[in-house]
Amino acid sequence: MSSLTIAPSTVLKRIPSSAVSEDLRNLYEMIWLQRPKNIINFAKQPKYGRTITSLHLCPVGFHPHLRSILELKRHAVQGILKGLDWQHHYDYVHRDLRWSNVIQDIERNIRLIDVEYAGKEGEVEDDDILLYWPTMEGGMYLKVLIFTPWPR
Repeated sequence: MSSLTIAPSTVLKRIPSSAVSEDLRNLYEMIWLQRPKNIINFAKQPKYGRTITSLHLCPVGFHPHLRSILELKRHAVQGILKGLDWQHHYDYVHRDLRWSNVIQDIERNIRLIDVEYAGKEGEVEDDDILLYWPTMEGGMYLKVLIFTPWPR
């Protein structure tokens, strides 16, 4: 069972260690070392216990309140795409992208959160939640897609 403890500057998230795959652990370590601007970061290095993994997450943020569709286009989508691009650069896919997993920090950076379902592109582990997800023609939603903007 997971738990959250919210403090003024950090969020302590405890998740079962059995849910932390080697790929996810590697992703956490990359986030810890590189501190990407559009992904949630760690205030302390993740601690991997025998039964519980502790993640001290920062910065604390809130769900973006956008004033207009133009602000959505310019700011929020750009931040989301930058966060996905960082993950895709290392062949990871987020696999839980939805508005509730997007926050805005005090500096107005848009950040992706809840990367617990992230994994390597095209891979599903034996106990992976994706084994129970719907599929589409050609397979599961596990591919990194290259976005090409429409011509102007």
